[in-house]
Amino acid sequence: MAFYIEVPDLYPWILLCAVILSIECLVIGYAMVVPMRMKHFPTGKGKFMQQFKYEHQAAFGREARPAIGGFPDTGNGYYADKLPYKSWLEFNNAMRTHQNFVEWLPTILCTLLICGVYVPTASLVVGVVNCVTRPLYTMCYANKGPAARILPFIGGTVPIFGLLAYTVCYGLWAA
Repeated sequence: MAFYIEVPDLYPWILLCAVILSIECLVIGYAMVVPMRMKHFPTGKGKFMQQFKYEHQAAFGREARPAIGGFPDTGNGYYADKLPYKSWLEFNNAMRTHQNFVEWLPTILCTLLICGVYVPTASLVVGVVNCVTRPLYTMCYANKGPAARILPFIGGTVPIFGLLAYTVCYGLWAA
């Protein structure tokens, strides 16, 4: 049995938004988190990670060294517990911005790609809005803390729920 879906003319643009959002998620991880790792978990003689050298060697052998950048700590682990509060907060803000994007990306992509078949214009608008608001959300959160993320969050997330509701209503009305 064959199953066919006719995609609307705008669908390639919706796919482009999905690709852009995926690339943004990847870039934000490297552009926001990696510099914070290097800033707050420096490695080398007399640097922050040196305090874990002997403990690490006792657990993993004489030649073992703690990882550059404090890996695998994600901000609430063994290394981060030893950070000064300001460093801990800066690092966690950067980690949270990326983690939030990673958590939301499947929902955003599925919504755009599925709803794009039924309501392409609305899906494209929501896709473009998310392409703009996600980096803005990241910059606000990482630079000014969690309270600064509200406006970009509302601008990017509320349209996703609106698109889902609109698609369901459209589907019920069209059936």
